[in-house]
Amino acid sequence: MLENWRLPGEPDAAWLSEQPSRMLNARLAVVGFTGRERELVELRDWCGSRPARAARWLHAPGGQGKTRLAQEPARDRAAAGWRVVTATEGPGGVLPPPGSQDLRTAGSAGLLLLVDYADRWPLASLTWLFSNALLHRTDIPVRVLMLGRTADLWPALRASPANSQVSASSQALPPLDADGPGAHHDVPRRPGRLRRPVRHRSALNARRPDRRCVRSHAGRA
Repeated sequence: MLENWRLPGEPDAAWLSEQPSRMLNARLAVVGFTGRERELVELRDWCGSRPARAARWLHAPGGQGKTRLAQEPARDRAAAGWRVVTATEGPGGVLPPPGSQDLRTAGSAGLLLLVDYADRWPLASLTWLFSNALLHRTDIPVRVLMLGRTADLWPALRASPANSQVSASSQALPPLDADGPGAHHDVPRRPGRLRRPVRHRSALNARRPDRRCVRSHAGRA
């Protein structure tokens, strides 16, 4: 299913407070995006590169910020007049009302298609996706950005865009360094919740009575 990408709206504060874990949903973009500067520059350069049509497989383990990172070039391209579209596969998704999605690219400066959880798609479905007429425009640049936790499916898939004269590449996200430069700090902390201080092990051991002393006192009794 294809539908137009939309900027995340302002989430309802009361709804968020019901389950603070909802603030971790990357699609809600509760807090501003920081970190991953090098990877973001690489994606922006890829969107503006010379090939008329290009596909990229962006992969990293879960929790490394793939979805949140992909929203940034989507935001940039939409602001630049591109048509930004998302693709979902399989049951369980919320379908938009029939006829509500105008995917025509007339007057658009380009087309960016986002495929989240692409590693969960059947290979046949991803191959079929590249046959969609929307991706075969020759008058505007076309980019397909697929997100996955692994790159296991990519070697078998990359021949499909190549057969359609689509430049194919992959990009791996390195692990995040929580304390290093460029670290990604877009995970909000739960308000009003204080962490319990962690005592040093030696301090904890100091509280424990010496077993030899206990036995000695017990023998005297």
